[in-house]
Amino acid sequence: MQLYEATLGKSVTWNPPHMTAILRWLGTGPDAAGRLMSLNVVLTYLSLAVSGAALLATRGGERRAVVSRCVAILLILLNPILFLFVGIVWKDIVFSTFMTLGAGCGILACVTDGRRAVLFALASTVVLAIGMKVRQQGIFMAPVLLAVPFVALAVGRGLRRTQVVARGVGLVACFLLSLVLGSHLVARTIETDPKLGNQVGFRGLMQYDVAGITALSKTPSDRFPVPMTDALRTEVRRVYSPDRGDFLWYSPTVTQWLSLPGYDGIRGHWWTLVRAEPRAYLQHRWEVFRAILNADGVKACLPIHVGIDGDHRYLREIGFQPGLDRYDQDIYHFSQKIIRWPIYRHWVYLAAFAVVSGLILASAMRPRVKRASMAIALATLLLYASYLPTSIACDFRYLFPAVCLVSLLWIVYVADARGRPRLGRWYVGTDSSRR
Repeated sequence: MQLYEATLGKSVTWNPPHMTAILRWLGTGPDAAGRLMSLNVVLTYLSLAVSGAALLATRGGERRAVVSRCVAILLILLNPILFLFVGIVWKDIVFSTFMTLGAGCGILACVTDGRRAVLFALASTVVLAIGMKVRQQGIFMAPVLLAVPFVALAVGRGLRRTQVVARGVGLVACFLLSLVLGSHLVARTIETDPKLGNQVGFRGLMQYDVAGITALSKTPSDRFPVPMTDALRTEVRRVYSPDRGDFLWYSPTVTQWLSLPGYDGIRGHWWTLVRAEPRAYLQHRWEVFRAILNADGVKACLPIHVGIDGDHRYLREIGFQPGLDRYDQDIYHFSQKIIRWPIYRHWVYLAAFAVVSGLILASAMRPRVKRASMAIALATLLLYASYLPTSIACDFRYLFPAVCLVSLLWIVYVADARGRPRLGRWYVGTDSSRR
């Protein structure tokens, strides 16, 4: 739909307009899609590979150790999930590109000096500001990741406190200026309807929660906190699934029930049920979170997207011919061969995130690199945590940014850690290191 919106120059859905504007800047129709896909691929892989190469190039050490670390980094880059998803034209992928590129530029600033460090830090700041509004999670992730370029310019540079504060203020000013200018350009590029604001997204989330609580609560219908009949409840339980909220709309009865109250009505139902049925609400939210982590597999989670697909009427109007070619079919068949592998489960990446975060905390690393890694880890943790109260489907691409950031953390650890981790003692860094 955002390709269609880019051609129109107008939002017709509640998606944030920033990706739509980027598509319009890149052209329209198939050209824009191709250019955006190329940018995602190039910038994502470059962010990961160049970060690892820069860390290795500036750390020194025995040649044998460097070779083994290069092999480990290459194995991370060869993860098929990166290859399968980075080419999808979707806002989660674009958001992932911006967050990974911003963090990667920050890492480069950590291991360089002088003007190059400043330029990389400014690039990181601008990229994070632009990417902040591509997806809602950017609102809290980008400010946390802004700590990466700040650490790069402030830690271990021999600066006085006033100079550190000045650099921090400068980066924040650059971030805010980039954010304002970017939003202004987006507003001039894409016309948005105020009716398509955040209320639409909040309403969908609350409708899903209301249905989930209704389906899972053990309170009899005649004593339920909102008006309820046994027949309606049976229908809600039939179509409710923790995998996807859109299954609810397959039932005209449930659709009518959730739609009639309007925004204020559904908000009132939601608040009443959350207070009266906290156990059912928490069970619903936990089951939905398990689904997005693919605890029971990825069957209902759109595990792969190939070819040209969507609303065929809109696609043809902007110059696309829906369908698959031989290359698309090959990618699909490859995905089916690995779909049961652990790398196709987000809980595996969450576990990998927990492990690498502990290793970074317990290992000797260059102070700037270590503190920057902690900021990246915090932003990644916030991304995971954000889906606990807000997920409405288990689409695999939702957590693709986490896959990229976890990969970056592992690359940073492999390239920069020195010696064995010492559990029970958290290292800040190695005092003998220049950076």
